[in-house]
Amino acid sequence: MNDTHNNIARKYAVAFLNLYENELNSEYFQNLNGLFLFLKKNHWFYFYLGMSRIDDAIKQQAIDHVGEILNCCHHTSQLINTLIKHKRIELLDTVIEQILTCYNKSKDVEAFTISTSHTLLDNEKERVLTIIRSLTKHNIKATFDVDSSLICGIKIQSDRSFFERSIARQLKDFEQSILRRVGL
Repeated sequence: MNDTHNNIARKYAVAFLNLYENELNSEYFQNLNGLFLFLKKNHWFYFYLGMSRIDDAIKQQAIDHVGEILNCCHHTSQLINTLIKHKRIELLDTVIEQILTCYNKSKDVEAFTISTSHTLLDNEKERVLTIIRSLTKHNIKATFDVDSSLICGIKIQSDRSFFERSIARQLKDFEQSILRRVGL
């Protein structure tokens, strides 16, 4: 992603927060994160919102429907409509990411994505979070997902930190070691 794209998204995010931050609570930002994850998995959604042949009323119905499902408020619809109007809907997930980043920074929250090779139980998730909190000394917001390519392991990632312990990582390291030995 280029810097211009990120800079424009950041400007929309800052403007959004300047307008609405006092009206929003932590539950809103959790729901906004749900929308962000939805968009990451469903790029087709804002692709269709950007199509000029689709009537604006139908786009609004789709926005309202997704907003109801993800419990996003009127402010999110305003943001989406503004991006559509400015023909910048392709920025939607980046703008939401920037909003969440600014909010987390203001609340001293570090956002982590924790990928595991299998689904974790709630008590296992809490143990992972306890370890991360003790190491970072920050408030933690975590998103858990399953990545079967890890082959029995865990990957913990934030903007500032990265840790991976998996069989897949060990195999990659072993492959690199062998390639270095044979001079490739």
